[in-house]
Amino acid sequence: EYYRRCEKKLAATTLKDLSNRLNNQIIPAFSGRMIASITRSDCVAFKENIEARGRVVQAAKNFKVLQQVLSFAIDMEYMEEKLNPARRSEYLTVKHEVRHSPRLEIHEIPEFVDKLTVNKMNRDWVVVNSVKVLLLMFMRVGAVIPARWEEIDLSKRLWTIPKPRVIKSGLTDDHL
Repeated sequence: EYYRRCEKKLAATTLKDLSNRLNNQIIPAFSGRMIASITRSDCVAFKENIEARGRVVQAAKNFKVLQQVLSFAIDMEYMEEKLNPARRSEYLTVKHEVRHSPRLEIHEIPEFVDKLTVNKMNRDWVVVNSVKVLLLMFMRVGAVIPARWEEIDLSKRLWTIPKPRVIKSGLTDDHL
């Protein structure tokens, strides 16, 4: 029921993520239980179990969804408890180590481009040329991967990313 309510207001990608969290994490952890029987210690154990696998960010996101589901259950009077058993607490927050993506220093770029041009890394040419597009156009991977040939006008040397794909980035019209 919670998911059906979310379908009306969330984007497809967000709904897919929500469905995965519900069906692969939350429901299996609490299956066979009445929602009103879920306690604070059950919720904390759920979060800590995911953290113990080294998935601190995933644990926090799953805990947030659990919190929302239980808030919905309280609102619908499926639970009598006044405090959400999955309520947030500063004591449950676990710091995780941020791992930045590797990057090239400015002086390393020419050598990298040379190796890329002759495919010294022996990669698929689609990958090699996609990396060149990323470098030459300062595009993100998420823009290059779904690109279609009909978006590219070779005679005008113009790539137009259609509005439905750029609207997620906050733009309001086609991106040229």
